[in-house]
Amino acid sequence: MAELGKLAGCSAMTVSLALRNSPRVSAATRKRIQALAAKHAYRPNPLVVAFNAHRRRSHPAFQATVGFVTCFGTRAGWKTQFPAYRALRNGLGKRAEALGYTVEEFWIRDPEMPARRLRQIIEARGVRGLVLAPLPADGFTLPAFDWSDLAVVATGYSIRKPDFHRVSHDYFHGMMLALERCRAKGYRRIGFFVDRRVNRVIYNLWLAAWLAEQRTTAGAPRLEALLTEPDTRPDLAEWARRERLDAVVGLDVWDLEARGMVLPPGVARVALNADEAGAGRRQPGISRNFAGLGAAAMDRLAGLLHANDYGVPACPQTTLIAGTWMGDRFLPERRHSCRC
Repeated sequence: MAELGKLAGCSAMTVSLALRNSPRVSAATRKRIQALAAKHAYRPNPLVVAFNAHRRRSHPAFQATVGFVTCFGTRAGWKTQFPAYRALRNGLGKRAEALGYTVEEFWIRDPEMPARRLRQIIEARGVRGLVLAPLPADGFTLPAFDWSDLAVVATGYSIRKPDFHRVSHDYFHGMMLALERCRAKGYRRIGFFVDRRVNRVIYNLWLAAWLAEQRTTAGAPRLEALLTEPDTRPDLAEWARRERLDAVVGLDVWDLEARGMVLPPGVARVALNADEAGAGRRQPGISRNFAGLGAAAMDRLAGLLHANDYGVPACPQTTLIAGTWMGDRFLPERRHSCRC
């Protein structure tokens, strides 16, 4: 690094900051030093990098500002329509602070700020890393944007193009865990219903796990899942009676009646998003650990920034965050009558 500093006519500290895209170094100087590093095939010593990372974790100092980009129809839509995303944002913020970063929020659908202008603001503020919040279900897609000098991490599966590195809940594991806990409580005929739109967004992972569990569990009956159309009120009661269900796994199962749907008495309800039910509801199910997901997204972004890894990746990677089982005491034991 000292040799690179001599070639660039600056100190080793300036070289270090430039290679980490610190806003404390001008954009022109950063580009010049990075070009020299590429020309001379500079590679950081991995032991030194590891030591410095440990030192930063122990004594974090300000490094840079990263952006949290939301895409809902209103500026606050991401936290009013999906309160669980608050946990994602909090997890991101806490991890960023621990690593010496600050987080600034950007709303990419601001009608008074075209995407081109937003891009200029991001550059002017020295922001080189972005975490993208999940897209809403209104069909919005990301506008044309120059990502070439930005490190980007998407959250969830809703952002397909461009295909960035992403951090997501492990949907397959979450379903398998829910079914495992249901069977441990004696439930045998466990149904699954989901909105087709949601099913497509997550690459059918919940459905795949539900079907796989049926076919790999000895004695498990072959049941039919209920894939519902968006904004409809399916006849859950008829489906549950036809399949003779003793438990149902799905989303938002705690307020079916409020949405015009009912289940027969005695059918247990297990939520795949139990963390969204609220503290007052006794809802068993899966917590998708959005706080941990946000922290993992920040870790991934910091790694990209330290490696000067910008733009749309040629080989995007997905980091999966396991959910946890919650509310076990609210799922009653299933007692089966003995036929003598």
